[in-house]
Amino acid sequence: MIATINKTPRTLVNNANDILRAFDRNFNWPAGSDYAVSNSPANVYEEESGYKIELMAAGYKKEEITLSVKNGILTINAERKESEETETKKVTSKVIRKEFESKPLERSFKLPKSIDQESLTAQFENGILTIEMKKHKEVDMVKEIAIK
Repeated sequence: MIATINKTPRTLVNNANDILRAFDRNFNWPAGSDYAVSNSPANVYEEESGYKIELMAAGYKKEEITLSVKNGILTINAERKESEETETKKVTSKVIRKEFESKPLERSFKLPKSIDQESLTAQFENGILTIEMKKHKEVDMVKEIAIK
């Protein structure tokens, strides 16, 4: 089974941050949030031949997303790059309200040992990043030994 990795240990400060995030979500009130990484929702599926992860990455371009595997951990990073058009708008326009987030995205998943890490493939379509990986083919581990 694939497990998500929570990089933030539970502390009193983190519990307070959860309350502040609840205000942000429910009352549209920016309550001095200090979290800097977006935690995009993901769906994880186990199939007979492997696993599939779907990660919501709306607003990102394929070129802004990177995937890596190290020590059995799949890490997905994405960071929006501001276009020249956006930079020009900043100079010529006064922002009345800004709700678009430009936080970097980072998610990590601990891969099971049964995954063939060389089989990982990724596809990005309509704001959804789909990562597929195959399980190792099961090999009969019983070996007969001839007696001499």
